[in-house]
Amino acid sequence: MEVSIYWKRIPFSIQQKMKREGESAGRRMLRSILKAQYGVSDDRIVFEEMSEGKPVLPRLPEAAFSISDSGEIVAAAVSVGRRETGRPVCSLGFDLERRRQISAELIRRFFHPDEEAWICEAKSKEAQNRRALEIWTRKEAYGKWSGRGIRFQMQKQNIRQKAIWDRTVSGEEEVGQTENGQPEKVIWSLYADGPVQVIWMPWPGEINQESDKEEADGLI
Repeated sequence: MEVSIYWKRIPFSIQQKMKREGESAGRRMLRSILKAQYGVSDDRIVFEEMSEGKPVLPRLPEAAFSISDSGEIVAAAVSVGRRETGRPVCSLGFDLERRRQISAELIRRFFHPDEEAWICEAKSKEAQNRRALEIWTRKEAYGKWSGRGIRFQMQKQNIRQKAIWDRTVSGEEEVGQTENGQPEKVIWSLYADGPVQVIWMPWPGEINQESDKEEADGLI
């Protein structure tokens, strides 16, 4: 099963403007992707939320999606099957994080002891932090997939359990360059109902309403 992950750099100020207007940058980008890449009409892209807050598209049952952002990077994982089947391709949970330091306090608060032990097995601080970010994104992806987000008691849930770990794909992806010209990378994880093939790509399309064009210079 193929899952496409589209990403775009969107300045914080514009993200906040979109949210004030009633729809997040991630949802607006997903709307643009579904229309441009999959030919979905506007009337079928109607978001609803399940009882615990997981967003769904009830008029588009053949699609599965999950949205994440970190800093100025916004991304959407999307899988769309054949419309005539009327069945979801799968349920997805996706999370990404920019490279950052995960504190020992955060690990103690949100990580299971088995996860903390796996992190400490790494030989260098850099490798330990890489593992911590992988665990964090896997937890977030699993929480999004389940619909419970971080409310599923992160510390009690051991993502290292084989049944969960084996259904999560993780990696590192370059998403442009930093201000000093170095490659900027994100750590990401995708939790799905079954095996997936992941394809990353930048999203070059428009994600803003017509009235936003002047303030969203460079995003179109």
